[in-house]
Amino acid sequence: MARAYESPQQFTPNAGHRGLVVTADKNLRICGIRGSAVATLILLLILAIMAPPAPAQVTSVVKLLSTPNPVALGPVTFTAGVNWTANAPPSGTITLTDTVQCSGTSTATQTTLGTITLGSAISATPGAGTLLVSSFPCVGGNRIVANYSGDSNYSAGVSQPMLQTVLAQFTATSATLRSSLNPSSVGQSVTFTAKLTYTLTNQTYPTGTVTFTDTTTGSVLGTADVQTSGGGLATVTIASITTSSLAGGSHLIQAAYSGDNIYAPSTSQIVNQVSSFGITTGSSLPSGSTGTSYAQSLSASGGMQPYSWSLASGGLPPGLTLSGAGVISGIPTSAGTFNFMVRVTDSSSATTTQSFALLIASGLTISSTSSLPSGSTGTSYAQSLSASGGMQPYSWSLASGGLPPGLTLSGGGVISGIPTSVGTFNFMVRVTDSSSATTTQGFALLIASGLTISSTSSLPSGSTGTSYAQSLSASGGMQPYSWSLASRSAAPRHCRAAQQVRVTRSR
Repeated sequence: MARAYESPQQFTPNAGHRGLVVTADKNLRICGIRGSAVATLILLLILAIMAPPAPAQVTSVVKLLSTPNPVALGPVTFTAGVNWTANAPPSGTITLTDTVQCSGTSTATQTTLGTITLGSAISATPGAGTLLVSSFPCVGGNRIVANYSGDSNYSAGVSQPMLQTVLAQFTATSATLRSSLNPSSVGQSVTFTAKLTYTLTNQTYPTGTVTFTDTTTGSVLGTADVQTSGGGLATVTIASITTSSLAGGSHLIQAAYSGDNIYAPSTSQIVNQVSSFGITTGSSLPSGSTGTSYAQSLSASGGMQPYSWSLASGGLPPGLTLSGAGVISGIPTSAGTFNFMVRVTDSSSATTTQSFALLIASGLTISSTSSLPSGSTGTSYAQSLSASGGMQPYSWSLASGGLPPGLTLSGGGVISGIPTSVGTFNFMVRVTDSSSATTTQGFALLIASGLTISSTSSLPSGSTGTSYAQSLSASGGMQPYSWSLASRSAAPRHCRAAQQVRVTRSR
């Protein structure tokens, strides 16, 4: 028989088919026909020879997976699909079967879990689809297989068996909540950590989330994923959040674990988190004195800065004011103890108050006269200075000038020592009180030469029964002098009495 694409050709049948001569050119024209039935047969054969060969089917590769796995009394979503390489995605169906040997039985049971129709609504991805299975024949290891029906382009196929573990019940968990800082200040960062306690099941650690709630207000502070770290006895499963949004007051915080496909949900104990916002300056403020500049800053902690300060009640000492930044300042004009209450407000409008007491003393002055008692060289000297007003204790120091050589001024206000030089010495002394108020005053101190008796020790003699008078003389020191008998030594009647005379300088 001639091939259709060769032209012209002639086909002569075998004996028994005489009367038929077919000549075919490349345009498939029948040149001669003797017997219509045979001609038709020959035409069909020619068309079959010329037709392209039918395409071969693509070998299917069927894949199957599930989530979650393992699972405790919960639904499982299976995803099955066929890897497609032809011009069109696979069609047909994928049927899932479950083979499992249930407790108390001697043979395995095979159950059809369901069918996925490729290209349907549950098969949004070409060549794949999902099947939600809510129940299984029994707990344990379920052997799942996906069976693809095949179509004109793809051959039928079967997936590799997949083991789906179904647990009889959820594993119990216990959640414990702790705070990183309690009490805390408003605006301060606090970390809440929930720790899960459980029995490890199927060598799988808990997943899921923990939600932290302020049960006082019902607001959710945050949600965190469960994380497991460590190993062996050191294994810990926790979830943590950090917040700085707690307003002032008490907050009843609780953590709730969501649970997962193996582990049951649980809630923690309630933690009473105290968030404070307060004034940290002591209620007794540093004292001041009239006529002396005063400044004292108030401070607070917690809350949301910046702060705004104001007078809540009472009155400040006359001459002083409280700024919005919390500074009490000015020059007091009246003495006394002043009681008042201050309010501080943070940027979230939280407020707190505190009472204060401020003592204002009369102005600090030095009460010692500027002309000090004089002294003399070689003679011990001591003079205390005094002050009034202000806030004791006082602290004394030399402001300018110089003390007589040999004398010093102590911090307690005492000028003392043994002068070594004669003259009038002018100097200025400063006194400072406990509120740092200061005042100064000038002083003059005269130091004379040393006092001596200039009369000779051997006085003119006298006789009994005869009036006697003899003046003694002295030099140095500060006149007038004052004389007195210092001592007397006894002597025989026939001997002259020995006497000692003391002269005292005037001060």
